[in-house]
Amino acid sequence: MKGITAAVLCVLAGVTMLAQQFLIESASVINIEVPVRVFHDGTFVGDLTLADFEVHEDGVKQKLDAVYLVNKKTVARRDEKRAFTPDTSRTFYLFFEVRKYTQSLHQAIQFFMENVFLPEDDLILISPSKTYRLKAIAKEGRTREEIQEEIRELLRPDAALGNSEFRSTLADIAEISREFRSFFQILMGEQEGELDEGELIYMKNKLLVDYVGLTVRLRTLRQADELRLLDLARYLDRQDGQNLVFMFYEKKLIPQIDPYLWDRLLNMLDATQYMQDIVNQEIEFNAREEYLDHTKIAQAFADTSTSVHFLHVSPIPENVPDVSMREAGSETFKVLAAISNATGGYAASSANPDSLFRAALAASENYYLLYYTPKNYTGDGKFKYIRVDVMRQGCKVTHRMGYFAD
Repeated sequence: MKGITAAVLCVLAGVTMLAQQFLIESASVINIEVPVRVFHDGTFVGDLTLADFEVHEDGVKQKLDAVYLVNKKTVARRDEKRAFTPDTSRTFYLFFEVRKYTQSLHQAIQFFMENVFLPEDDLILISPSKTYRLKAIAKEGRTREEIQEEIRELLRPDAALGNSEFRSTLADIAEISREFRSFFQILMGEQEGELDEGELIYMKNKLLVDYVGLTVRLRTLRQADELRLLDLARYLDRQDGQNLVFMFYEKKLIPQIDPYLWDRLLNMLDATQYMQDIVNQEIEFNAREEYLDHTKIAQAFADTSTSVHFLHVSPIPENVPDVSMREAGSETFKVLAAISNATGGYAASSANPDSLFRAALAASENYYLLYYTPKNYTGDGKFKYIRVDVMRQGCKVTHRMGYFAD
């Protein structure tokens, strides 16, 4: 069985939870499963039938075989030309790329455990540093309160530990930046004092090199996001049942010395051309709007049969003296929002993770499963784009954008 996608980061998978799957009934028959959600004025439309849907693959209209209305994990209504047996078992994936376990996040988990999580459901937590599988309540005989407390005890230390490298790098850059500014003000006569030859050499060979090394480390931390996301997509592609992925991602800020100040410092210190090139590369990289392959990542998740809800937590940024802070999360927001859109999920930004989670859960509880057999199917490895229309005006339709014909 093959699925399509909601994670980090992780982060970054699952809201539309059933994205298309391949159900191979014979060597020559391929059936595509497409989870679809239909809303009108923000309310789920639950009275649609097979005749209300129209599906196109790469622009070619397809013949629908069946439509199932699902509430949570129960098939509430069937409309079939051919009968299928949807696997509605649920596994929740909760990704937390956050700096600390806040009261609002605690309230979000409490609401989830009391109103959404069922005894037969499985739950996987991905913190900034570890992954935990909490088995279904029915399998272990534990109460919801016990699981909720376990989640709190797991996430609280992991959130602090998992972001320690980013925070320590940020603190080191801030300290070096303050030293740079002090030296610069002395050189410009804006501050009393003199710099001897040894201090100038220190600036050139220690501070400058260290600063560039730290910015390169930040680049590595950020570029790792793409590899982590693709690894997550590959993992989800191998999972059965309905996978619901919710990504809590707290925006990150990167420190920057003003480019004009950099230029003056490099000239005053007579930095080598190599060092100047490295500094300019880092400035250019940090200013780029896109450094991840959005299409590649979005298609990988669309192919996993998992819908992803992206919950962008945006608290008030901390103040780092003498350093201008630029949001690194803007690029992450765009790529995770692209994943959510490609999988039929939900994406929003707020300082309140509780309200974000409740809205995403409300959008994921009800859905339709559509089945069709592609016309002239060939396993050519290409990505096939899907479009689902509803023959009713004023409706918003969400679903995965396609699959790879492997």
